[in-house]
Amino acid sequence: MPELEADSIKIDQPEDWQMLLEAKLTTVVDPMVFRVGEIFLRGRSGQELGASDNTVLNESSAWEFLSGNLLSLGFFFDALVLNERLPIFNYGDSFDMRLNFGKRSFAALNEIAQDSLIAPVDVGYQAYMSIKEDALRELKASLVQPDGNGKAWMSTARAKSIVDELRKSGYHWEVSLGWDLDQLLAGDLDREMGRFLLGGMIFGRYADLMQSEHWLQPRRASLFVHASSGGTAPSTEDERQLFEWIGKEYGLPVFSTWQPTFFYYLLDRARTVNDIPKLIDGLRASGAVKDYRGWRAQALREWHTTGGLSVHSTKTIERLKGALVAQSPGMAGIGEAGVAIVESAMTANVVNAAKAVAKTAPLLGWALDRLPGRRHVKLLADSVHAKNRYPHIERAVRTLWSK
Repeated sequence: MPELEADSIKIDQPEDWQMLLEAKLTTVVDPMVFRVGEIFLRGRSGQELGASDNTVLNESSAWEFLSGNLLSLGFFFDALVLNERLPIFNYGDSFDMRLNFGKRSFAALNEIAQDSLIAPVDVGYQAYMSIKEDALRELKASLVQPDGNGKAWMSTARAKSIVDELRKSGYHWEVSLGWDLDQLLAGDLDREMGRFLLGGMIFGRYADLMQSEHWLQPRRASLFVHASSGGTAPSTEDERQLFEWIGKEYGLPVFSTWQPTFFYYLLDRARTVNDIPKLIDGLRASGAVKDYRGWRAQALREWHTTGGLSVHSTKTIERLKGALVAQSPGMAGIGEAGVAIVESAMTANVVNAAKAVAKTAPLLGWALDRLPGRRHVKLLADSVHAKNRYPHIERAVRTLWSK
Protein backbone atom coordinates (compact mmCIF):
# COMPACT_ATOMS: atom_id res chain seq x y z
CA MET A 1 0.00 0.00 0.00
CA PRO A 2 1.25 3.56 -0.70
CA GLU A 3 2.21 5.57 2.34
CA LEU A 4 -0.12 8.35 3.47
CA GLU A 5 0.89 11.63 1.86
CA ALA A 6 1.94 14.42 4.21
CA ASP A 7 -0.78 16.73 2.91
CA SER A 8 -3.51 14.08 2.81
CA ILE A 9 -6.79 14.63 4.62
CA LYS A 10 -7.80 11.72 6.84
CA ILE A 11 -11.48 10.86 7.32
CA ASP A 12 -12.14 8.84 10.47
CA GLN A 13 -15.34 10.29 11.93
CA PRO A 14 -18.58 11.56 10.32
CA GLU A 15 -17.71 15.14 11.28
CA ASP A 16 -14.42 14.88 9.39
CA TRP A 17 -16.24 15.24 6.06
CA GLN A 18 -16.69 18.92 6.91
CA MET A 19 -12.92 19.33 6.55
CA LEU A 20 -13.27 18.69 2.82
CA LEU A 21 -15.79 21.48 2.40
CA GLU A 22 -13.61 23.85 4.43
CA ALA A 23 -10.73 22.98 2.11
CA LYS A 24 -12.93 23.82 -0.94
CA LEU A 25 -13.10 20.17 -2.00
CA THR A 26 -16.71 20.10 -3.10
CA THR A 27 -16.95 17.70 -6.05
CA VAL A 28 -16.53 13.92 -6.11
CA VAL A 29 -15.03 12.67 -9.37
CA ASP A 30 -15.25 9.01 -10.37
CA PRO A 31 -11.81 7.36 -10.09
CA MET A 32 -12.26 6.08 -13.66
CA VAL A 33 -12.43 9.72 -14.80
CA PHE A 34 -9.24 10.44 -12.87
CA ARG A 35 -7.68 7.36 -14.45
CA VAL A 36 -8.34 8.40 -18.03
CA GLY A 37 -6.85 11.81 -17.20
CA GLU A 38 -3.79 10.23 -15.62
CA ILE A 39 -3.15 7.90 -18.54
CA PHE A 40 -3.52 10.77 -21.00
CA LEU A 41 -1.10 12.97 -19.05
CA ARG A 42 1.47 10.16 -18.97
CA GLY A 43 1.61 10.23 -22.74
CA ARG A 44 2.30 7.26 -24.96
CA SER A 45 5.64 6.68 -23.24
CA GLY A 46 3.93 6.37 -19.87
CA GLN A 47 6.60 8.65 -18.41
CA GLU A 48 5.46 12.20 -19.13
CA LEU A 49 4.82 14.79 -16.38
CA GLY A 50 7.07 12.98 -13.95
CA ALA A 51 5.25 9.62 -13.99
CA SER A 52 7.33 6.78 -12.56
CA ASP A 53 8.81 4.17 -14.91
CA ASN A 54 7.07 1.33 -13.09
CA THR A 55 3.62 2.66 -14.03
CA VAL A 56 3.90 2.05 -17.78
CA LEU A 57 0.87 0.26 -19.26
CA ASN A 58 0.80 -1.62 -22.52
CA GLU A 59 0.61 1.13 -25.16
CA SER A 60 -2.10 -0.58 -27.20
CA SER A 61 -4.27 -1.27 -24.14
CA ALA A 62 -3.76 2.26 -22.81
CA TRP A 63 -4.88 3.77 -26.10
CA GLU A 64 -7.92 1.50 -26.34
CA PHE A 65 -8.94 2.63 -22.85
CA LEU A 66 -8.41 6.31 -23.75
CA SER A 67 -10.24 6.12 -27.06
CA GLY A 68 -13.22 4.47 -25.38
CA ASN A 69 -13.39 7.19 -22.72
CA LEU A 70 -13.12 10.49 -24.59
CA LEU A 71 -16.14 11.89 -22.75
CA SER A 72 -14.48 11.03 -19.45
CA LEU A 73 -11.31 12.80 -20.60
CA GLY A 74 -13.43 15.89 -21.27
CA PHE A 75 -14.95 15.49 -17.78
CA PHE A 76 -11.45 15.40 -16.28
CA PHE A 77 -10.33 18.64 -17.92
CA ASP A 78 -13.60 20.43 -17.19
CA ALA A 79 -13.54 19.30 -13.56
CA LEU A 80 -10.07 20.79 -13.13
CA VAL A 81 -11.09 24.13 -14.60
CA LEU A 82 -14.57 24.45 -13.08
CA ASN A 83 -13.80 23.46 -9.48
CA GLU A 84 -11.65 25.20 -6.90
CA ARG A 85 -10.07 21.88 -5.87
CA LEU A 86 -10.79 18.16 -6.28
CA PRO A 87 -10.46 15.39 -3.69
CA ILE A 88 -9.03 12.07 -4.82
CA PHE A 89 -10.10 9.24 -2.51
CA ASN A 90 -7.76 6.30 -1.81
CA TYR A 91 -6.79 6.26 -5.47
CA GLY A 92 -3.99 3.77 -4.85
CA ASP A 93 -6.57 1.17 -3.85
CA SER A 94 -7.77 1.14 -7.46
CA PHE A 95 -4.65 1.86 -9.50
CA ASP A 96 -0.90 1.30 -9.11
CA MET A 97 -0.99 0.36 -5.44
CA ARG A 98 2.67 0.98 -4.70
CA LEU A 99 2.80 4.40 -6.34
CA ASN A 100 2.54 7.44 -4.10
CA PHE A 101 0.65 10.55 -5.18
CA GLY A 102 3.82 12.62 -5.61
CA LYS A 103 5.03 10.20 -8.31
CA ARG A 104 1.86 10.46 -10.38
CA SER A 105 1.33 12.82 -13.30
CA PHE A 106 -1.34 14.58 -11.19
CA ALA A 107 1.47 16.09 -9.11
CA ALA A 108 2.52 18.26 -12.07
CA LEU A 109 -0.91 19.91 -12.03
CA ASN A 110 -0.45 20.76 -8.35
CA GLU A 111 3.07 22.09 -8.83
CA ILE A 112 2.06 24.71 -11.34
CA ALA A 113 -1.15 25.82 -9.61
CA GLN A 114 -1.18 28.44 -6.86
CA ASP A 115 -3.17 26.02 -4.71
CA SER A 116 -3.10 22.24 -5.08
CA LEU A 117 -5.81 21.29 -7.54
CA ILE A 118 -6.01 17.65 -6.48
CA ALA A 119 -5.87 16.70 -2.81
CA PRO A 120 -5.38 13.09 -1.64
CA VAL A 121 -8.03 11.97 0.85
CA ASP A 122 -7.71 8.84 2.97
CA VAL A 123 -11.02 7.42 4.20
CA GLY A 124 -10.16 5.37 7.28
CA TYR A 125 -11.32 1.80 7.78
CA GLN A 126 -14.19 2.45 10.18
CA ALA A 127 -15.57 5.37 8.18
CA TYR A 128 -15.24 3.38 4.95
CA MET A 129 -16.90 0.23 6.30
CA SER A 130 -19.93 2.17 7.55
CA ILE A 131 -20.38 3.73 4.11
CA LYS A 132 -19.76 0.46 2.31
CA GLU A 133 -22.34 -1.43 4.38
CA ASP A 134 -25.03 1.12 3.51
CA ALA A 135 -24.11 0.96 -0.19
CA LEU A 136 -24.05 -2.83 -0.09
CA ARG A 137 -27.60 -2.97 1.27
CA GLU A 138 -28.77 -0.84 -1.67
CA LEU A 139 -26.85 -2.97 -4.13
CA LYS A 140 -28.47 -6.14 -2.81
CA ALA A 141 -31.91 -4.58 -3.16
CA SER A 142 -31.18 -3.78 -6.79
CA LEU A 143 -29.53 -7.02 -7.89
CA VAL A 144 -31.49 -9.65 -5.96
CA GLN A 145 -35.05 -10.67 -6.87
CA PRO A 146 -37.80 -11.29 -4.30
CA ASP A 147 -37.27 -15.04 -4.72
CA GLY A 148 -33.67 -14.60 -3.61
CA ASN A 149 -32.07 -15.17 -7.00
CA GLY A 150 -29.80 -12.73 -8.76
CA LYS A 151 -31.24 -10.65 -11.60
CA ALA A 152 -30.08 -10.95 -15.19
CA TRP A 153 -29.91 -7.24 -15.99
CA MET A 154 -27.28 -6.96 -18.71
CA SER A 155 -25.93 -8.96 -21.61
CA THR A 156 -22.83 -11.11 -21.32
CA ALA A 157 -21.22 -9.23 -24.22
CA ARG A 158 -21.64 -5.88 -22.50
CA ALA A 159 -20.33 -7.19 -19.19
CA LYS A 160 -17.27 -8.62 -20.95
CA SER A 161 -16.58 -5.30 -22.67
CA ILE A 162 -16.64 -3.48 -19.31
CA VAL A 163 -14.41 -6.04 -17.62
CA ASP A 164 -12.02 -5.80 -20.57
CA GLU A 165 -11.92 -2.02 -20.18
CA LEU A 166 -11.11 -2.34 -16.48
CA ARG A 167 -8.19 -4.59 -17.33
CA LYS A 168 -6.86 -2.10 -19.87
CA SER A 169 -7.06 0.72 -17.32
CA GLY A 170 -5.05 -1.23 -14.76
CA TYR A 171 -7.99 -1.33 -12.33
CA HIS A 172 -7.55 -3.73 -9.42
CA TRP A 173 -9.85 -2.63 -6.58
CA GLU A 174 -11.36 -5.94 -5.47
CA VAL A 175 -14.03 -4.53 -3.17
CA SER A 176 -15.82 -7.40 -1.40
CA LEU A 177 -19.49 -8.07 -2.06
CA GLY A 178 -19.90 -10.19 1.05
CA TRP A 179 -20.49 -13.94 1.11
CA ASP A 180 -24.27 -13.94 0.53
CA LEU A 181 -24.31 -11.59 -2.49
CA ASP A 182 -21.21 -13.24 -3.88
CA GLN A 183 -23.05 -16.56 -3.86
CA LEU A 184 -26.29 -15.18 -5.29
CA LEU A 185 -24.71 -13.62 -8.36
CA ALA A 186 -24.57 -16.17 -11.14
CA GLY A 187 -20.96 -16.03 -12.25
CA ASP A 188 -17.66 -14.19 -12.32
CA LEU A 189 -18.94 -11.55 -14.78
CA ASP A 190 -21.97 -10.73 -12.63
CA ARG A 191 -19.77 -10.48 -9.57
CA GLU A 192 -17.32 -8.18 -11.33
CA MET A 193 -20.18 -5.96 -12.45
CA GLY A 194 -21.52 -6.00 -8.90
CA ARG A 195 -18.16 -4.86 -7.56
CA PHE A 196 -17.92 -2.11 -10.17
CA LEU A 197 -21.40 -0.87 -9.26
CA LEU A 198 -20.62 -1.05 -5.55
CA GLY A 199 -17.50 1.04 -6.04
CA GLY A 200 -19.53 3.74 -7.76
CA MET A 201 -22.16 3.63 -5.03
CA ILE A 202 -19.50 4.09 -2.35
CA PHE A 203 -18.27 7.21 -4.11
CA GLY A 204 -21.88 8.32 -4.43
CA ARG A 205 -22.10 8.03 -0.63
CA TYR A 206 -19.06 10.26 -0.32
CA ALA A 207 -20.89 12.84 -2.46
CA ASP A 208 -23.98 12.47 -0.26
CA LEU A 209 -21.98 13.16 2.88
CA MET A 210 -20.46 16.23 1.26
CA GLN A 211 -23.78 17.34 -0.30
CA SER A 212 -21.76 17.70 -3.46
CA GLU A 213 -21.78 16.89 -7.14
CA HIS A 214 -20.78 13.41 -8.26
CA TRP A 215 -19.19 13.28 -11.70
CA LEU A 216 -19.61 9.71 -12.91
CA GLN A 217 -17.85 7.97 -15.74
CA PRO A 218 -20.58 7.70 -18.42
CA ARG A 219 -20.24 3.93 -18.63
CA ARG A 220 -20.69 3.50 -14.88
CA ALA A 221 -23.65 5.90 -14.93
CA SER A 222 -25.35 3.87 -17.64
CA LEU A 223 -24.82 0.72 -15.56
CA PHE A 224 -26.67 2.32 -12.66
CA VAL A 225 -29.64 3.05 -14.89
CA HIS A 226 -29.65 -0.50 -16.27
CA ALA A 227 -29.38 -2.07 -12.84
CA SER A 228 -32.20 0.07 -11.45
CA SER A 229 -34.43 -0.59 -14.46
CA GLY A 230 -33.92 -4.34 -14.47
CA GLY A 231 -32.34 -4.12 -17.90
CA THR A 232 -35.21 -2.26 -19.60
CA ALA A 233 -33.33 1.02 -20.09
CA PRO A 234 -31.95 1.77 -23.58
CA SER A 235 -28.54 0.30 -24.34
CA THR A 236 -26.65 3.56 -24.66
CA GLU A 237 -23.94 5.45 -22.82
CA ASP A 238 -25.32 8.78 -24.01
CA GLU A 239 -26.39 10.14 -20.62
CA ARG A 240 -28.77 12.65 -22.13
CA GLN A 241 -30.75 9.80 -23.72
CA LEU A 242 -30.71 7.90 -20.44
CA PHE A 243 -32.07 10.84 -18.47
CA GLU A 244 -34.71 11.46 -21.10
CA TRP A 245 -35.71 7.82 -20.72
CA ILE A 246 -35.92 8.16 -16.93
CA GLY A 247 -38.03 11.29 -17.27
CA LYS A 248 -40.42 9.64 -19.72
CA GLU A 249 -40.58 6.31 -17.88
CA TYR A 250 -41.29 7.79 -14.46
CA GLY A 251 -42.81 11.16 -15.31
CA LEU A 252 -39.90 13.12 -13.83
CA PRO A 253 -38.76 16.48 -15.25
CA VAL A 254 -35.26 16.79 -16.63
CA PHE A 255 -33.97 19.97 -18.20
CA SER A 256 -30.64 21.33 -19.34
CA THR A 257 -28.72 24.59 -19.16
CA TRP A 258 -25.52 25.73 -20.84
CA GLN A 259 -22.26 24.38 -19.48
CA PRO A 260 -18.88 25.10 -21.08
CA THR A 261 -16.32 22.48 -21.99
CA PHE A 262 -12.62 23.29 -22.29
CA PHE A 263 -11.71 20.11 -24.15
CA TYR A 264 -11.35 21.74 -27.57
CA TYR A 265 -9.41 24.70 -26.22
CA LEU A 266 -6.78 22.40 -24.70
CA LEU A 267 -6.56 20.30 -27.86
CA ASP A 268 -6.11 23.47 -29.94
CA ARG A 269 -3.40 25.02 -27.77
CA ALA A 270 -1.33 22.11 -26.44
CA ARG A 271 1.60 20.96 -28.51
CA THR A 272 2.46 18.12 -26.08
CA VAL A 273 0.81 16.79 -22.93
CA ASN A 274 3.45 18.72 -20.97
CA ASP A 275 1.67 21.94 -22.03
CA ILE A 276 -1.59 20.89 -20.36
CA PRO A 277 -0.85 22.03 -16.76
CA LYS A 278 0.06 25.59 -17.82
CA LEU A 279 -2.96 25.84 -20.09
CA ILE A 280 -5.28 24.67 -17.31
CA ASP A 281 -3.67 27.11 -14.88
CA GLY A 282 -4.13 29.93 -17.39
CA LEU A 283 -7.79 29.10 -17.86
CA ARG A 284 -8.36 28.94 -14.12
CA ALA A 285 -6.69 32.33 -13.68
CA SER A 286 -8.79 34.10 -16.33
CA GLY A 287 -11.40 36.51 -15.05
CA ALA A 288 -14.20 34.89 -17.05
CA VAL A 289 -13.52 31.42 -15.68
CA LYS A 290 -13.15 32.73 -12.12
CA ASP A 291 -16.50 34.46 -12.47
CA TYR A 292 -18.07 31.32 -13.88
CA ARG A 293 -16.66 29.19 -11.06
CA GLY A 294 -18.10 31.64 -8.56
CA TRP A 295 -21.50 31.49 -10.24
CA ARG A 296 -21.45 27.69 -10.20
CA ALA A 297 -20.79 27.69 -6.46
CA GLN A 298 -23.73 30.05 -5.94
CA ALA A 299 -25.98 28.00 -8.24
CA LEU A 300 -25.13 24.79 -6.39
CA ARG A 301 -25.99 26.43 -3.08
CA GLU A 302 -29.33 27.53 -4.52
CA TRP A 303 -30.10 24.00 -5.69
CA HIS A 304 -29.08 22.47 -2.39
CA THR A 305 -31.33 24.81 -0.44
CA THR A 306 -34.28 25.62 -2.72
CA GLY A 307 -34.28 23.07 -5.53
CA GLY A 308 -34.15 25.76 -8.22
CA LEU A 309 -32.21 28.67 -9.70
CA SER A 310 -32.98 32.34 -9.13
CA VAL A 311 -33.77 34.69 -12.00
CA HIS A 312 -30.46 36.41 -11.35
CA SER A 313 -28.53 33.14 -11.72
CA THR A 314 -30.38 32.27 -14.91
CA LYS A 315 -29.47 35.63 -16.46
CA THR A 316 -25.91 35.26 -15.23
CA ILE A 317 -25.55 32.12 -17.33
CA GLU A 318 -25.95 34.10 -20.54
CA ARG A 319 -23.62 36.90 -19.41
CA LEU A 320 -20.86 34.52 -18.41
CA LYS A 321 -21.35 32.47 -21.53
CA GLY A 322 -20.44 35.48 -23.65
CA ALA A 323 -17.55 36.42 -21.39
CA LEU A 324 -16.03 32.96 -21.55
CA VAL A 325 -16.05 32.94 -25.33
CA ALA A 326 -14.75 36.53 -25.55
CA GLN A 327 -11.88 36.07 -23.08
CA SER A 328 -10.78 32.59 -24.09
CA PRO A 329 -9.58 32.63 -27.71
CA GLY A 330 -10.14 29.27 -29.33
CA MET A 331 -13.38 28.65 -27.43
CA ALA A 332 -15.57 30.59 -29.85
CA GLY A 333 -16.77 27.39 -31.47
CA ILE A 334 -17.86 25.60 -28.33
CA GLY A 335 -21.49 26.68 -28.71
CA GLU A 336 -23.61 24.28 -26.71
CA ALA A 337 -20.75 21.82 -26.42
CA GLY A 338 -21.54 20.95 -22.84
CA VAL A 339 -24.69 20.88 -20.77
CA ALA A 340 -25.59 20.81 -17.12
CA ILE A 341 -28.41 18.32 -16.74
CA VAL A 342 -30.34 19.04 -13.58
CA GLU A 343 -32.74 16.57 -12.02
CA SER A 344 -35.19 18.71 -10.05
CA ALA A 345 -36.18 15.97 -7.64
CA MET A 346 -36.06 18.33 -4.68
CA THR A 347 -39.41 19.83 -5.58
CA ALA A 348 -42.43 18.52 -3.72
CA ASN A 349 -44.23 17.40 -6.87
CA VAL A 350 -41.30 15.32 -8.05
CA VAL A 351 -40.71 13.79 -4.65
CA ASN A 352 -44.40 12.85 -4.50
CA ALA A 353 -44.19 11.44 -8.02
CA ALA A 354 -41.19 9.35 -7.01
CA LYS A 355 -43.10 8.00 -4.03
CA ALA A 356 -46.08 7.23 -6.24
CA VAL A 357 -44.12 5.11 -8.69
CA ALA A 358 -41.98 3.51 -6.00
CA LYS A 359 -44.55 0.73 -5.59
CA THR A 360 -44.01 -0.44 -9.13
CA ALA A 361 -40.42 0.71 -9.47
CA PRO A 362 -38.81 0.13 -6.05
CA LEU A 363 -35.37 1.02 -7.34
CA LEU A 364 -36.31 4.48 -8.56
CA GLY A 365 -35.09 6.23 -5.43
CA TRP A 366 -31.76 4.46 -5.74
CA ALA A 367 -31.47 5.51 -9.38
CA LEU A 368 -32.29 9.11 -8.59
CA ASP A 369 -29.82 9.24 -5.75
CA ARG A 370 -27.03 8.06 -8.01
CA LEU A 371 -27.93 9.62 -11.38
CA PRO A 372 -27.77 12.36 -10.09
CA GLY A 373 -29.24 12.44 -6.60
CA ARG A 374 -31.98 14.64 -5.29
CA ARG A 375 -29.30 16.76 -3.68
CA HIS A 376 -26.94 17.15 -6.60
CA VAL A 377 -26.48 18.97 -9.86
CA LYS A 378 -24.82 16.49 -12.19
CA LEU A 379 -22.65 17.95 -14.95
CA LEU A 380 -22.54 15.94 -18.13
CA ALA A 381 -20.31 16.57 -21.09
CA ASP A 382 -22.55 16.16 -24.12
CA SER A 383 -21.66 13.71 -26.86
CA VAL A 384 -20.84 16.73 -29.04
CA HIS A 385 -17.36 16.28 -27.55
CA ALA A 386 -16.92 13.67 -30.26
CA LYS A 387 -18.82 15.54 -32.97
CA ASN A 388 -19.18 18.91 -34.68
CA ARG A 389 -15.90 20.79 -34.34
CA TYR A 390 -13.87 17.59 -34.04
CA PRO A 391 -15.74 14.94 -36.05
CA HIS A 392 -12.81 12.59 -35.37
CA ILE A 393 -11.71 13.86 -31.99
CA GLU A 394 -9.88 10.63 -31.25
CA ARG A 395 -7.31 11.60 -33.90
CA ALA A 396 -6.53 14.90 -32.18
CA VAL A 397 -6.30 13.17 -28.79
CA ARG A 398 -4.04 10.42 -30.09
CA THR A 399 -1.74 12.87 -31.90
CA LEU A 400 -1.26 14.88 -28.71
CA TRP A 401 -0.91 11.80 -26.51
CA SER A 402 1.69 10.28 -28.87
CA LYS A 403 4.09 13.26 -29.00
